[in-house]
Amino acid sequence: MTDSGDAAPWERPPAVDLPGDAPAAPRAPVLGSNRALGAGIALVGAVLFAVLLASGGSLLIGLARPGESAREWIDGYLANPLLAVPTLIFLSGFLVLTAVANRAGWWAYIVGGLVVAAVVYAGSIAVLLLLQGGLQMSLRGAVDAALQLAVNPALVLGGLLARELVLWLGLGISRSGARLVRRHREALDDFERRGVPGASRPEVGAAHESVVGSSGRQGSFDGPPQGS
Repeated sequence: MTDSGDAAPWERPPAVDLPGDAPAAPRAPVLGSNRALGAGIALVGAVLFAVLLASGGSLLIGLARPGESAREWIDGYLANPLLAVPTLIFLSGFLVLTAVANRAGWWAYIVGGLVVAAVVYAGSIAVLLLLQGGLQMSLRGAVDAALQLAVNPALVLGGLLARELVLWLGLGISRSGARLVRRHREALDDFERRGVPGASRPEVGAAHESVVGSSGRQGSFDGPPQGS
């Protein structure tokens, strides 16, 4: 130190604690989303839907045209929009359902499966009618063409497959959502037990579900009855 009381140039000035240097308070655990898994399962479901629809549709066409070989049935059906259109509509509907349901219980897929099946059936009729030039048809011609599509066995089969695939694949998605909610609640309980000062427990309600009555709520329908 010099006589004037100033610090010598080689001496380090005392450290000053800045507000930004204070350790950040730990954050409460955040509930994860189930949408990525749901989207992946929906893609797998679309592949299963296409395979089952192609197999069943080819069989139905073969029964209706017994003079053709099995290879001709399959080639003719795969080149037909009766396969592509229902598959694309099914994939779109299932993706929307998984995004909306997120962590909801199985009930969401029980109800949603009916909606997706109806959309696949009615949407396929509408799209195929447009591909056949329905806008250029007379009213009577459009009605007749729509009725023919409505009784097409492949489209009826597509609606039934959509219902069953959403129902049972949705069971796996809903169980994954239930695990996310359970682990989040356990992490919240552990967070509270540590007694972090100034930390508050987030609401465990709307943040846990995208659809009212998700799997985190008591009494929700999370799976089939035991022994079924």
